[in-house]
Amino acid sequence: MKCESEVREINFKYMLLYVLRRWRKIISAGLVLAVLLGAFSCATALINIDAKKDEYNTANKLYMDELAYYEAQKKQYESQINSYEQFANEQNTYLNESILMNLDYKNVAQANVNVFFKTDDISGKTVIANSSEPIIYDPTDSYQNLFFNNVYYNTDWETIAKKYNVNAQYIEELVNFKNQKDVNILKVTVNHHKPEVAEEILDELVEAITEQKKIFNAENPNVTITVVKNTTKLVVDHDLLVKQNTAKENLIKTFEKVTTIKALNEGLVMPTLSANDVSYASLVKDFIIFAVIGMLLGIIVVAGGYFLIYFLSDTVHSEEEFNDTVKAQVLGFITAKSKHRFGKKIDSFIESFSNINSDITESQKEKILIYNIKNTVKTAKTILIIGNAPQETLDSVKSLISNALDNVNITVARCIVKNADAYDEIKKNDVIIAVERIGCSKYTEISNTENLVKPKEIAGYILA
Repeated sequence: MKCESEVREINFKYMLLYVLRRWRKIISAGLVLAVLLGAFSCATALINIDAKKDEYNTANKLYMDELAYYEAQKKQYESQINSYEQFANEQNTYLNESILMNLDYKNVAQANVNVFFKTDDISGKTVIANSSEPIIYDPTDSYQNLFFNNVYYNTDWETIAKKYNVNAQYIEELVNFKNQKDVNILKVTVNHHKPEVAEEILDELVEAITEQKKIFNAENPNVTITVVKNTTKLVVDHDLLVKQNTAKENLIKTFEKVTTIKALNEGLVMPTLSANDVSYASLVKDFIIFAVIGMLLGIIVVAGGYFLIYFLSDTVHSEEEFNDTVKAQVLGFITAKSKHRFGKKIDSFIESFSNINSDITESQKEKILIYNIKNTVKTAKTILIIGNAPQETLDSVKSLISNALDNVNITVARCIVKNADAYDEIKKNDVIIAVERIGCSKYTEISNTENLVKPKEIAGYILA
């Protein structure tokens, strides 16, 4: 060999071709790793799916309970808000429209009438004894209560209210009935800011009292009822002031309650489901993701391995390296037939980037090879074809030479056996032609082949 140095240059183009020629193994490794990782993801998911289902069911139950509480609480708050707002609106309307609530407590006109009760039957009184002092029960009290009920419930409040174009409720609250049982007097008082109006309303009540008096006396002749109308006067009514202030304070408190409940309602946080439901449909997605990762990882790892092998191997990777290695001339090139049943077009595409398969056609390469062989063999009668190329490549070279040369005995011996028979085989042949394959034949193999044929020399090389 020309060059015995262990230092050699690395050609990126041939390094890439070296890796690309092994695309089947790279793709196969990627597919295998894709299937393994995809299967691993599915197996892992299936193991954990039951646990995730239990976790989801627990979380979902808690979520439904919290959601039910949230909806019930929100419904309760909204109901309270509506109720208090309705009450506040009604109370506000009442304070604005009520005659009593708008009276000036310092200047209230009061018209009143006293109704006196007397029972002729004194023996009707009953003494109820107990452990302390005796209690005297006067039947006049019962007559007084009965008369009060008859007057109040039989007064036509609606008719009176229509005269003043107000609500009957606002007329009723102007009238104060006070039953003084200790002196047997029913005191009826009408409050108003106008004395004449107070007297008019009182007159309406006196008519009702007089009417009920006739009916009552007819049923209870032993009861004497005396009606005494008093003079109307202006008074300062502190009780009215307290009542007005209380109504206003209640309205303010109601608005405060509405504000508080609204804040609580707005502060409610709708619960969220803390776990996601698990379905077998996710297995497909996981399988695809892990399969793609596995595919890429397999391609990268195996391709990287081949790049490393290229750096570490002593294989001849280019025609230039081969010419620098051997002494004999290169007779020509022959296309190595692919032994694979599929991917031949891909192989052809990859080889199109190699200098070996340049723009020269197959027929032209064959003619150049035959021409060089004829010039090398000349009158030789026996030819030995050796080398480290595949057996089918050696057979192709033998067939090519047999068709080109007549009366020549050709022997093929791939990877010559290192024994005495090998030397005898070499001595019998006139010319030795070696067939090597770029990217497969190693420097050590080429050197061993040259040493085996000594003292003869290899006449030429055919590269595949």
